[in-house]
Amino acid sequence: MTKAEIELIDLWISTANADVKKRIADLPKNEKVNTWLAHYRAAPTNEGGSEAELPTVSPGKVSQTDRQKAENQGVVITPITPDQSFLALDRVNTPHFGDAQMALLLPLKEHIVWLDLSATQVTGKSLLQIAQFKNLTRLSLDNTRITDAGLSQLRNLPALQHLNLYATSVTDQGLKTLESCKKLKTLYLWQTRVTPDGVAGLCILAFMVSCLIGKFDKLATLLMAPLYVFLMILLVHIPRAATNKTTY
Repeated sequence: MTKAEIELIDLWISTANADVKKRIADLPKNEKVNTWLAHYRAAPTNEGGSEAELPTVSPGKVSQTDRQKAENQGVVITPITPDQSFLALDRVNTPHFGDAQMALLLPLKEHIVWLDLSATQVTGKSLLQIAQFKNLTRLSLDNTRITDAGLSQLRNLPALQHLNLYATSVTDQGLKTLESCKKLKTLYLWQTRVTPDGVAGLCILAFMVSCLIGKFDKLATLLMAPLYVFLMILLVHIPRAATNKTTY
């Protein structure tokens, strides 16, 4: 566990009394929290850093008008490159965020590379729009109403590397549509309807995602599961760069 992650857990304990139902997004916002979140997003990791995920061609300057329209929906936008051409977007404290609000992000589609829509009201209609985010490398859809039908819209995202589907209704059938995501490295599937056979099928056919079940025996998997679930719930699902291709 990194120093930043330890600090985050300490923050959760001190401000939320270790309530497992609380997320960072639910904590009172102050300068320290906002600074920490921005730093946590942008800082390179020992696992390869974030630069390896970024597209090599810059889309140019971000329209401040388009950015302001997005921020008016309550989302947090964080530049992750010095020229501010690539952005990370998080819907902190905006549980009302849904398909209508998603449409307002389309003018930023070339700039958004990290998108966190966890615990929002988005449906498959939003995934039709997200399919246009060709530079997107990280996408969190955990705790949403996403289904197999919607997931199929992501099959043509050329840069997608990390996808969080924790606590959704996705099944083995939906997982098959991800075989065409050639750069996919990390896939979170806790509390979905995906079976071990479905995960194994993705690993074998796609040659891109190594499976937790394939690396550890059942006992080790059971022992590690609570830790991963704990981190996904408490760490506000901010994706981290990873060098290994892993399915959780």
